[in-house]
Amino acid sequence: MVGTFVRLKLRLIRNGLRGNRFRGAGLIFGSLFAAQFAVAGFAALAVPQTSRPAQSHAAIPVLICTVLVMGWMLLPTFGFGLDETLDPARLTLLPLRRRNLMAGLAAASAIGIAPVATVLMLCGALVGYGDGVLGRLVVGAAVATEVALCLVGARAVTTGVARLLRSRKARDVTVIFLALAGATLGLAGQAVRFLAKPIAQGTASRLVQVLGWLPPGMVGRAMVQADGGHLLPAVGLLVPPLGLLALFTWWWATSLERLLTTAEVSVGPRRRVRRSLPDITRGRSAEAVPHARMLDRVARILPKDRRGAVALKDLRYLWREPSFRAQRIMTTMFAVAAIIGAVVLRDLRRPEAVLVSAGLAWWFNLNAINQFGVDRGAYWMNVVAAGDPRHDVIGKNLAVALVNAPVFVVVALALAAITGGWLYVPLALCLAVGLLGASFGLGNVSSVRLAQPMPESMTNPWAGRSGQGCGTALIMIVVLMMNFVLVSPLAALVAIGLTVWRPLLVIAAPVAILYGWVLYRLGLGIASAWLRDHQPELLEALGPRRAA
Repeated sequence: MVGTFVRLKLRLIRNGLRGNRFRGAGLIFGSLFAAQFAVAGFAALAVPQTSRPAQSHAAIPVLICTVLVMGWMLLPTFGFGLDETLDPARLTLLPLRRRNLMAGLAAASAIGIAPVATVLMLCGALVGYGDGVLGRLVVGAAVATEVALCLVGARAVTTGVARLLRSRKARDVTVIFLALAGATLGLAGQAVRFLAKPIAQGTASRLVQVLGWLPPGMVGRAMVQADGGHLLPAVGLLVPPLGLLALFTWWWATSLERLLTTAEVSVGPRRRVRRSLPDITRGRSAEAVPHARMLDRVARILPKDRRGAVALKDLRYLWREPSFRAQRIMTTMFAVAAIIGAVVLRDLRRPEAVLVSAGLAWWFNLNAINQFGVDRGAYWMNVVAAGDPRHDVIGKNLAVALVNAPVFVVVALALAAITGGWLYVPLALCLAVGLLGASFGLGNVSSVRLAQPMPESMTNPWAGRSGQGCGTALIMIVVLMMNFVLVSPLAALVAIGLTVWRPLLVIAAPVAILYGWVLYRLGLGIASAWLRDHQPELLEALGPRRAA
């Protein structure tokens, strides 16, 4: 049965890559990305004790083992399904025992980029730790225990919360929480970099001591004990992790049986909402009225044609789509971090700091590289509607600009008030226009020629993301690098003006506007010319088959 599941998993991966260049490129990119972590972890564990301090030699395996188990348990919960191709619910009608099903799923989970990278990383402990043959056997047992904890723990957590992840509210909260966690980690990393000197070295030592008493940390401590020749204590340290592995196995077994034998209630009781007559006539619930009123005010300033209609539709998408909500939260957090940094860090409290707002405006609008992805298959309405497809592109540009423009204004005015750099506000505005023109010009071309449908809100936490995320990430990185190349002349011009000759900044303002306008018109013309004759091709690229 294990061999059958392994062959099935390999065949599914092969069929998923066949005829899809983006998934093939995504597999290559994902492999290279994971190889970096695997090589770094292998090198950190393989260094012998004589080449580094004893404290680091004892702390590294504890940290690596703890981070690996926590990552394997948390990431599948946030939507990166451990096994995207084998859904246990599809195997319900097959005459399989629970033991055979678990063994097959565990074997299939061991095939992939992440499992291979994890095993290669931990194999470094076989080189840098272990005294003699018996010591290396103990280290090998510790490595096997760590890998089993990662695979079985991820399976147990994902299966245990499967039905919770299927609810719409849970998915929205998950996306927002993941955005908050990612932004918090990024800001924390920058804070540690700026405040590294005041941090005492004893804090890290105490953290390692605390993590060493957790089951994953005990696996790392067992490697250290085996390297010192203390085999019995090393074997004893593996007992709690094995107990945790047994607990994960039991949880997985019970959750799997309940998932496959209990009917799921798809429709729950709906909360009654009182609606007034105007709300009923306009087709909106009472909860949507504040949002609708805000969009009505925005609609008054939009063009009364197809451009305004597309912009208003995209503004609704940007408000309601969970992934865009997460982007708004991250945008707000970075804006607040920039303002707090100008207040707390005196070295950054300079008038030139106002120009940071232009860079943030460019960064916040990078989602313009895939503007049609949110339409998915619904783009057919634009195809059958009369009018110039050029207005679709302009309308989407308006929607993205209207969402991020208020954040730029708040950051620019706040930094000017804190640093006294009011003279730099006009330059920041001109730079923002130039940077946005370059971003929209390139983004319009990539949005129609390299369109990638955003994944639908899935009802199955194991389904449908095979290769698409990596392919989209690869396209985003390539376009991002091209964007860097396009905006580098403006950045160089401003840098020279700040460091060599300040009057050059006066020239940089109109140059930025002209540069951004030329790039925007060029990108808009290329995208519109292609879109007029290839709307069916764009609709096919955004269809459900590409999203699956």
